[in-house]
Amino acid sequence: MKIFVFFVTSCCVFLSTYAMAASCGTNMNDNGDGTVTDMTTGLTWRQCLEGLTGGSCDDLGTTADTKTWSDAVDMGDGTWRVPNVKELQSIVDESAKDPAINTTCFPNTPTGYVWSSSPYAADGTRSWIVSFSNGQAGAVARTGAYNVRLVRDAPTL
Repeated sequence: MKIFVFFVTSCCVFLSTYAMAASCGTNMNDNGDGTVTDMTTGLTWRQCLEGLTGGSCDDLGTTADTKTWSDAVDMGDGTWRVPNVKELQSIVDESAKDPAINTTCFPNTPTGYVWSSSPYAADGTRSWIVSFSNGQAGAVARTGAYNVRLVRDAPTL
């Protein structure tokens, strides 16, 4: 009986989280807490790039942090992590340019590059980035400094 009650309670908490979310685009929900959930992949994204704060990611005095690849990957805390290149490209809005992202879901996203956690297979000193100017991916030296957007996996029941 206790297991059943726990399961029902867990399901209700999980579902109520999504019920309170407001749609901000096709298959995207604004969770109202600075995160956006992609209902297709189940991934939850931070709305703001690291360093930006506020409901519109534009609080005075905040700027997007740029990090080297190793510093970006080290930002993960066990829950939040740097996405791989395929995950990062999943939030590119191909119908938009400068920035190539849904700005209702991800307000004030600059048009710069964002790190992925994916290494470049042909050269171990490079990793993949995604341009949010045009949505294209490319491999760059890990010593460069680029923006970071963190993601977390879907909760498990």
